[in-house]
This record gives sequence, C-alpha cells and structure tokens, in this order.
Amino acid sequence: MKNSISLIITVFGLTTYFPAHSNDLDKVSDDIAVKATMRSLAQTLEEFMPLIFNEYEFNKKENESKIISSIETIDLLFKKAEAHFIEKPVTYQISSQVLEQQIEEARQSFIKNQKSYSRSKLLGMTAVCSSCHIQDKKNKHIFNQVDRKYFEDDYTYAEFLFLTRDYQQASQYYEKFLENLNAQSNEEKVYIAFERLIVIYAQLFKNPQRAYNKLNVWHQQAPLSEFVKHDLGQWLKGLKEYNEESGTVNGQINFEQLDNYMSKHINIAESQTVPLISNEKEKIFYMMLRSSLHDYLLNNPTSSKTPSVLYWLAICDRTLNSHNDFSFADWYLKSCIVDFPESKVAPKCYQAYEDHLKFMYKLNNTEDFPIEVRKELHYLKKNIDKN
Repeated sequence: MKNSISLIITVFGLTTYFPAHSNDLDKVSDDIAVKATMRSLAQTLEEFMPLIFNEYEFNKKENESKIISSIETIDLLFKKAEAHFIEKPVTYQISSQVLEQQIEEARQSFIKNQKSYSRSKLLGMTAVCSSCHIQDKKNKHIFNQVDRKYFEDDYTYAEFLFLTRDYQQASQYYEKFLENLNAQSNEEKVYIAFERLIVIYAQLFKNPQRAYNKLNVWHQQAPLSEFVKHDLGQWLKGLKEYNEESGTVNGQINFEQLDNYMSKHINIAESQTVPLISNEKEKIFYMMLRSSLHDYLLNNPTSSKTPSVLYWLAICDRTLNSHNDFSFADWYLKSCIVDFPESKVAPKCYQAYEDHLKFMYKLNNTEDFPIEVRKELHYLKKNIDKN
C-alpha cells in the first residue's frame, strides 16, 4: 500500500526512508532545554500578539515600552531556540532565517519610530510562523489563555487561532466573520479568510470537497466585491477540477489518478518561463503540491532529492504568497544553489531565480540590475560553474 507521499513519487522519482531514533541522553537533555525555551517564547507571544493584531493599541504611546521589550525578548528566545530548527527539514531552517530577519527589521523600525512598518514586519513574523505550522499539521497545545475578548473582530481572532494551530476553531471564526459581511467589509480580510478556509479544509484536513461545498455557498449568496467574487470563482473551479481528476476523496486516494493530475499541471508549470499567478484556478494545484512536498520532507528524504523539492516549493511560494512582503521562494532557490551546487537541479534553480529578477525589474521599467544584485548573481553562478 502506498503512503501519503506517493503522489509525488511518480512525478519526481522521489523515495524516502525512516531512520532509527537516537536515545542519546545528551540529545534528550538538549530537547528538554529547547522545549523550555519554546514554551517561554510561546508565553511571550501569547501576551504580545493581541497587541500586534490591534493597530490602535499598537500605536499608543503608553504601549511603547511593552512592545520593544516584547520584541527583544522574542528575539533573544528565538535565537536560543535555533536548535529547534536545525534537525528539522530544510524548509524549517529557511523559515527560521526569514523569521530572524523579520524580527530584526521590526526591532530596528520600531526604534526609529516607524511603527506602521514595524507592525507590518511583526505581522509578517506571524505569517512565517504559520508557514512552519502548516508543514507539520500538529494541533494546538499552547495558548489556552487568550480568548475572543482580546481581539477587535472575529477575523482577527481567527487569524490568531490559525497562527496557533487551533484550525478547527479558526475555521469557525473565519466562517462567523464571513456570515456577517456587508458592503463596508474589508476586502483584504474577506479575501484572506477564504484563502485560509481552503488551506484548512483542503490542505490540512485533506477534504477538498468540503472546502468546495462551503465556499460555493458564499460565492452564490454573500455580498462580495467584484474582485473577491472573481477570484473565489476561480478557486472553486480549481477545487472542482481537483476533486474530479485527482482521485482524492475525504482522505482516500487513488494514486494513479493523482499522479496523472499532478503530471498534467507540472508540465504546464514547466512550460512557463517564470511560473507566476497566471490563473487563480491554478492556486489549488500549487497548494496541494506544497502539502505533498511538506509531507515528503517530514519523512526524512535523502539529500539528493532535496534540491528538486526546494525548486518546486519555490514555484509554489511564488504563486501562493505573492502578497507577502517577504519571499520564501528566493530563499528556497538560493538554498538549492548554494547548498547543493553539484545537483542537476541547481542550474534550474539559478535560472528560475534570475528569470524572476528580470521579470520584476522589467515590471519597474528597469533593464539593468543594481550592482548588489549583479554581485549576488555572480556569486550564485560561480557556485554552479565550479561544480
């Protein structure tokens, strides 16, 4: 019987193995220390996150000392907890690097009294945390003291619940928020709420049909803006196609059908010079592919397969997280090039990174790269050429 990672085995030729676990006492001691640090970090975040999510409170003069103290405490505890990421898949290590960058930028900008920018970086920090949490699909086991009264609306509380892995309750509050939509509803919040529900039901709960059923009702009945209604309609088309072609129904998988579905879409993605969001319908494919790649990495694959996984995760991130002010895609591609320069996939990762830079600079009517970008590309190319 094939296991849950089989959907990418035929497409990528990936295999996996399960190493024995060490009972070394020093490792156990280190694990205990890391867990204690993570609990302290969680406690700090539990007290601080309602402030991050509340723009009015965040900008109050009397909260400044608490904010900077919390940021510095998070920074210190996070650095102590780095061991937590080292033995995890490479995606966690990349997330930790992005997270460290977000925290430092939040600290520096708050010191300079750039509160709006600092808060955006802290919100970005929570997005990075969520990106780790959806990889291991664990459920909530901390943050029991923070309830709805600390948040300004149902959406914001749902975001907190999503961040802290309480996916079941998060879905309930996203739905509660969507049930009370009106013409004045924040368009961005509505958009993200629908995206989150797809992630929860289709990716985490492995029930894309349930995601389709719920979203289809809102698409037909809710007072949505033209922009949200269009994209929601495209996601529904993607979900419908996935449900019909993938052979995945309520967690049961027809692997032959699923491989055929994945192969078809991968061929489409490979034919594009710079895979980007050309059609919102394709987001469903990239979301389910990302889920499969995360599952695969959690099963300790051989390092020779990691470059392919990094490449495809980068493609997924380009499509799914284009609205973030940080990009995992760049980190995935550069990790592929620098850490696996001898891999046959490394030149492909380099080309994808360079093509995306060209595309972005062309959008800004700039033909030539700045000197620092040219230096970076030279360094990355040199890593591949010497191998």
